[in-house]
Amino acid sequence: MREHILRDYPAISARYGTDPAFKALVDGHTRPDANVLNSARWRAVQEAAAGLGTDEDAIYEAIRSMSAPERAAARADPNFTAILYDELSGVELQRALLLLSGAGVNTERAMDAMIGIGTDEDALFAALEAMDPAERALVRGDASFMEQLEDDLSGDELQRARTILGGGP
Repeated sequence: MREHILRDYPAISARYGTDPAFKALVDGHTRPDANVLNSARWRAVQEAAAGLGTDEDAIYEAIRSMSAPERAAARADPNFTAILYDELSGVELQRALLLLSGAGVNTERAMDAMIGIGTDEDALFAALEAMDPAERALVRGDASFMEQLEDDLSGDELQRARTILGGGP
């Protein structure tokens, strides 16, 4: 978009090259990381949700590739979050929201270990232990993640998971 404007509108291009305040204004509206509406990653989420069926993996990949400021802008934008809530549910929605909040690969590994019949405790504990303190705090504060953990574990295993996450026994 930025290239189009600067290429096809000579007056704008001339001012862009000579007026720093105008340049900052144009960049703020046309660079993906400054304006999430122009982001290729935003568009990828929209495209993954369009038509029949939703490509959950494409949504996750687009969110993973967002910068932290872009994820924050997307979280704050009701249009973006509406796409997620309209197209995803359950574990898929939980994963997308956690990714949007900054969860990393270890959160996804932990979620994968709890999906389906039976929990892969070894994989779950390996993922929990590999999380950095920020990721542990994130999942500890996520009610859905903690509910799933409490549904899948009990007794000593649940105490171990809570201890790893820093939530006490």
